[in-house]
Amino acid sequence: MNARPVRRLVAVAAAAFAAAGCDLIESAEATTVVGGIVISTPALAVPGRLDVSSQVATTAYVGERSGAVSVDMPTPIGDAQVTLTFGGVQVAVPVQDAAAGVYFQSSLTAPELTYVAGARYALVADINGSRFGGAVEAPDALTLAGLTLSPQPTPDPNLSGAFVHPLNTALSLSLAAQTGRYTYVTVFRADDNDPSDPQLVFDNRPTSTPELLQFIVGGPPTSQEIPANVFANAGLYAVVLVAMNNTDDLLTDTFGGSPILAGSGAAILLTVDQP
Repeated sequence: MNARPVRRLVAVAAAAFAAAGCDLIESAEATTVVGGIVISTPALAVPGRLDVSSQVATTAYVGERSGAVSVDMPTPIGDAQVTLTFGGVQVAVPVQDAAAGVYFQSSLTAPELTYVAGARYALVADINGSRFGGAVEAPDALTLAGLTLSPQPTPDPNLSGAFVHPLNTALSLSLAAQTGRYTYVTVFRADDNDPSDPQLVFDNRPTSTPELLQFIVGGPPTSQEIPANVFANAGLYAVVLVAMNNTDDLLTDTFGGSPILAGSGAAILLTVDQP
């Protein structure tokens, strides 16, 4: 199955991770930055229309700031040994782009990588024998039962598991706090010519440094709003809401602004047609 839609769900820009702490804690003495995300993404499956597998994936960034109070972009480190440890399981996270300091692993290639609610995920980079990184507690797995939608969609009598949503109508989503404080939404529209690669039509993940800073240190929103124009065309849509927790423990000598997040996503299928 095509992994591109799932990569879109897990990827928060490496450059945003790299610089996220620079304006956050300028007085921090540590200079090694380790940022990352661990996320469980849902399957998007409708025979003949959507065929995207579920997976658990982790993306990490490792870099070095030029000084304790520098606000410059860190220099990427592409030769670290990065691991993700949880519940007695250790998973290697190989380098994906050495020049950018980006590392990636997926349960599609490492099936021991799973999502366990309440587990502590420790993302650690070993650099010449020194360890940097931190840990985060995974929130409860997000489910459709934990979501509240407005307007409330009605079941689609012609497609099991899907709901009907009016054309050109905005959608609001809210969720229970125990499933994660930090949320974002992506929306895909099915492409019947390629069920494994639906079209991304809305995405409010943080992709820049200011957006990631606001995402982490700002007040998390109590709901997510999808504009009406996202549903401007009739078709089958998958609305994916992701909810995460942030780092609560960093190793000594790890830069204090290093963001490490863990969470999960849930998808709702919407058949969009005339109101």
